[in-house]
Amino acid sequence: MLVLLTAVCAVTGNAPPASGNEAASNFKLRCSSCHGLNGSGDTSLGKTLKAADLRSPEVRKQTDAQLAQVIANGRNNMPPFVNSLTREEVRALVAYIRKLAEKVQK
Repeated sequence: MLVLLTAVCAVTGNAPPASGNEAASNFKLRCSSCHGLNGSGDTSLGKTLKAADLRSPEVRKQTDAQLAQVIANGRNNMPPFVNSLTREEVRALVAYIRKLAEKVQK
């Protein structure tokens, strides 16, 4: 199945779907220095830059498209990731951020 998916992606030019593990890795690599591993923004750098708490009601009320746009284009002190992440990786990060918020709600 993976070989077939890879072949289809190579022919169509589409990237394969990002896995949950890939999203967690991308979050840790690209987001956690400011937002923290739990998304709270409670890191030294996050506090200095006033990074958003990704679990907050303000972030949770944004649509997936709005969150994807912020990840891709950046906002305030947050750099854009449009040139370093695929659309699928951005979507996977949005889903990962949603899961961080779910952990707080429980």
